[in-house]
Amino acid sequence: MFKCACGGIFLVVKVEEYPKHLSGIEKLNYPRTCTVKCDKCGKVKENQPYD
Repeated sequence: MFKCACGGIFLVVKVEEYPKHLSGIEKLNYPRTCTVKCDKCGKVKENQPYD
């Protein structure tokens, strides 16, 4: 969990989907990203590590 400079907490609002061509094992090693939003000030950060 990450804290914003304002003291709020970043919550996950969107997670990158796995590419359709990946097998089950490949999905385990795929570095997905997500978009997060601060619950206090509304600041949005994209391309944050998810898995």
